[in-house]
Amino acid sequence: MIQGSVVTFTEGLYVLNLTTGFELCTLRIENLPSDVHNIELHALFVERDLEVDHFYFVGIKKTTKGMLEAKLVTDKQSAETLSSVSGSLRLRGSILKIEMSTARVVGGSDATLWQGLTAKRFGKPTSRTKTHGSDKNRLGTDQVCPICYDNVLNPFQLNCGHIYCSACLRHFLDSAVDVNQFPLTCVADDGHCQVPVTISTIQQFLAPASFELLLKAAFNFYVSQRPTEFKFCRTPDCTQIYRFTSQDAAMKLRCPSCSKEVCSACGDEPHEGSTCDEFKRRKAEEEQTNAWVAARSERVKKCPQCEVLIEKKGGCNRVTCWLVS
Repeated sequence: MIQGSVVTFTEGLYVLNLTTGFELCTLRIENLPSDVHNIELHALFVERDLEVDHFYFVGIKKTTKGMLEAKLVTDKQSAETLSSVSGSLRLRGSILKIEMSTARVVGGSDATLWQGLTAKRFGKPTSRTKTHGSDKNRLGTDQVCPICYDNVLNPFQLNCGHIYCSACLRHFLDSAVDVNQFPLTCVADDGHCQVPVTISTIQQFLAPASFELLLKAAFNFYVSQRPTEFKFCRTPDCTQIYRFTSQDAAMKLRCPSCSKEVCSACGDEPHEGSTCDEFKRRKAEEEQTNAWVAARSERVKKCPQCEVLIEKKGGCNRVTCWLVS
């Protein structure tokens, strides 16, 4: 989970799927058998025509009845589809209870590579398999490193077959945050190889803290390359993003972090009952009026009751509003 959004990365740290914090919903599934397997849940979700890769595992706990209760996050549409069948969904004869919430989703880390439902087995942690280079004794030392252009020292072979110095590859991955160009690909053949570096290789060469920084950099790069698709929350120091829509699909969104509301089409405050163009025109007129009043603050005031503008041309300061007269 990065800056409030659930992100799925593929090789090279390219963003495969992104669900913004504005779109996230929390699902709590109760009455799961204590030895439930992800294959069973996978089949159950497929029956409902749900995209399994859109569901992400947050946590699981055992209830007082010996059953399991799982917590997942997903987009609102998938959550509504699943929660609509709550009470009719059965697993091994048990009726599953599903509750949906749009409350803020909090992950264990602000930059955790969350795995889809298909990659998890409930009740047991998923083991991580490291990808090692080919047998170093079989890698020739006469190979030229694509980074330093010298004979390879302590060789490491990528999936594409190109061989690097381990130190050069580590520096290449460590400096990727500053280079800020994604996805990360093999630079051999004068940069023409372009085969993405596997995530397991990146994790093997980077410390966990450096890997998390790289995930954030990849996420921010992806968002920055799509200025017409994603916008930042209206609150200046809020890092949440939302998905931009057309005026025809405009809707009121609430930030899950700061609770600031925003129109998904124009990025301004919500304006139900009027289009974005109408709201912008009215807002411009109000700003122009406020500027005119500010320039004449000594003799123009707003009535505190009805906010009608009053201009003093003479006499005393006593004025009676017609609404309360």
